[in-house]
Amino acid sequence: IDGVPVLQPAVALATRRAITAGTPLGDNEARLKAAFGTTQPGAVEQILSAQRDKLTPALLLSEFDKIAPTLTQKQGTLWEKAQKEMATLFVLRRSDTKPAGPDAALDRVRTLLATGNVRAAVRSVSTMPGSNGAKSWLALAARYQKTEEALEILERSALTQAPAAPVVP
Repeated sequence: IDGVPVLQPAVALATRRAITAGTPLGDNEARLKAAFGTTQPGAVEQILSAQRDKLTPALLLSEFDKIAPTLTQKQGTLWEKAQKEMATLFVLRRSDTKPAGPDAALDRVRTLLATGNVRAAVRSVSTMPGSNGAKSWLALAARYQKTEEALEILERSALTQAPAAPVVP
């Protein structure tokens, strides 16, 4: 690190890979601070915070699985629940379409999280019947989205800024 020029695009890429995998930044933390600490301090702090908390897509998926059963529970009075059940008693659909039910919705969110599409997963969870019980997960997902935004800021910054001067010991 001492006396070696910091290549901002390489630092941004290595940081994204570490955050996504949930691995420690190691020496890259010092490079991250040297490359972006003065120009993007908010983004650097957001990333370091997420790294300390091991905030990854895998963690979001794990936490989602804990709250998934509560998401499909229907809210409302007994009469409203009975009306909804009666309305879905008979469903007509083409034989080549996938069933659209609570389990399908949960599987869709799992797929979105596994592919890194946290934004769409948040939208889906927010519209589920038991979304009131997902407030802590939604807050965790919002933090992850902020981390993604911080990584994007660093990547854009790395591509638009002139190379940084060597770090002097």
